[in-house]
Order: sequence, then structure tokens, then C-alpha cells
Amino acid sequence: MALPKTDEIESRDRWEQAVHGIHSIVGPGPGRDFEIHDEIVAVEKLKGLWLAAGHDDDPKSEWIDVRLRCGSVLAGCARTGPFEYRWPFGQMNFTSKDFGSDIVAFQPIPDPTPNKEPQP
Repeated sequence: MALPKTDEIESRDRWEQAVHGIHSIVGPGPGRDFEIHDEIVAVEKLKGLWLAAGHDDDPKSEWIDVRLRCGSVLAGCARTGPFEYRWPFGQMNFTSKDFGSDIVAFQPIPDPTPNKEPQP
């Protein structure tokens, strides 16, 4: 029986440490065992579904999160009209002119519960 090469052992050890590190970050899911596929799904959920923003690309979603050029993320922007969104917490309105300039990315929110009413 041939022993594995040292490089192969070290490579596998680094891979296992990385996967266990990811598992410790995303945490164990309810009722799931440690499976690589489950870890990948958990990381994808954390990453989100960010899409590039452009002046001509209306998100066409009732609710979106936006990522600004500075790196800030504004969550829960509500659609107020064609290619118009409002972030209720800062009373900020965005139009097509903002997408692709100040707004560099967005992600649709599938089943939101935010309130469209302005905050006091």
C-alpha cells in the first residue's frame, strides 16, 4: 500500500479546515447534518442575489435592496412607480438616473414584509 504524498495530505487538510471554518461561520441548520451541499447553500443565502444596476434596467420588483457606490446597503426599498423606489428609513427616493451611478447593484426581495409608510 502506497502512502499519500505529503502535498496531498496538506492540501486535503487545508480544504477540510476551510470547509469546517465556513460551517462555523454559517452555523448548523436546524435538523441538518454537516453536508458540503448544505454549507454551499448557506453561503449562497448569505451572499444574496446581487444584480448589476443600470440606467435602462428597471428591477421591476415591488421591493429591493440596493448597494451604493460607497459600499452601503439600503435594505427594503419600496417601488413607488415605474423605475422609482423609496427607502423609508432615510426618506430617500431613487429613479433610473441613480441606477448605474449611485446605485451599483440591487437584489429583489421575494416576499417582503416592510411597510411602505414613511417613517417619522
